[in-house]
Amino acid sequence: MSTLLPKIATGTAFWLPFTVGLYCLAREAHRRAGKTPLLNPTLLAIAGICAALFVLQVPHAVYFESVSILHYLLGTAVVALAVPLYRNLERLARAAWPILLALVAGSLTSILAGLLIAAALGASTSNYCRSRRNRLPLRFRWRSRAASAVPCSGGLSHDRDRNNRRGPRAVPFDLGGRHLLHG
Repeated sequence: MSTLLPKIATGTAFWLPFTVGLYCLAREAHRRAGKTPLLNPTLLAIAGICAALFVLQVPHAVYFESVSILHYLLGTAVVALAVPLYRNLERLARAAWPILLALVAGSLTSILAGLLIAAALGASTSNYCRSRRNRLPLRFRWRSRAASAVPCSGGLSHDRDRNNRRGPRAVPFDLGGRHLLHG
């Protein structure tokens, strides 16, 4: 039995029904809890899937391959949202300022949350100082030309690049010795 579960979990036929079933269970839990936002069905399903992938040590590529039809259908559904948006364009125009303020507040909150989470996880530039071959095109903060003489402080550097041209280039941050996107 202990060898059967990993074989089933790495098969592509397992994850689509698992994902749909988990979402249905999450919707039922959300309904029974009085539709509290804390038990958002999408959030619960994502947390359950992440936990299952982690425990069963299934690569994301295997999971994504098996649920690719959901990815396609969700993309189609997002495009289909254009019809009701167009039909309610007048209502949207009347609420333009609240929508704009909500977008700005949400954007700033997500940026700040990302920076705080990276700092809490120990984001540093030490890996960049050791090796420049895995640089990321991420700019977490900018620094002036005067500060560019400080080594390994991240942000925008005005040193010469690989082709010996002078100009700005991104200096990435990493998480505890691991690059953010390259693990």
